[in-house]
Amino acid sequence: MHLKRGGKLEMGPLWDFDWAFGGTILNNNDKPEGFWIGKAASWYVRLFKDPAFASRVRSRFMEYYLNREMIYDRIDLKANELAKQINENNSKWGTIGSNTADKQKVIDAYLKKVEDLKEWIETRMEWIKDNIGSI
Repeated sequence: MHLKRGGKLEMGPLWDFDWAFGGTILNNNDKPEGFWIGKAASWYVRLFKDPAFASRVRSRFMEYYLNREMIYDRIDLKANELAKQINENNSKWGTIGSNTADKQKVIDAYLKKVEDLKEWIETRMEWIKDNIGSI
């Protein structure tokens, strides 16, 4: 979050997608259940006490929830673009398998991770839909 001189408070820049989408165990972020941000970050705790803010969060979430198939389509599009370089990336960094892993196994593991991410997001979306009334 930042404030430009003379401007409004803005979110960003975006980072830590591993924290946001189950890629880390820190603060139970690997679990798709829970409203961690509204309980642990003092600034957000205050924001969520504002009924107008909470209402806008609920409304914005429903826009994403109702259009989640477009989100999954976008993930697939980008994942397919990145799949072309996944073996080169893995050879350099060893993020999916060893640096010398079989190329097809690396691609298969990558595509499995993409599917796991979409499943995590779907579980998260359903949990939020069922619990968003509590904010």
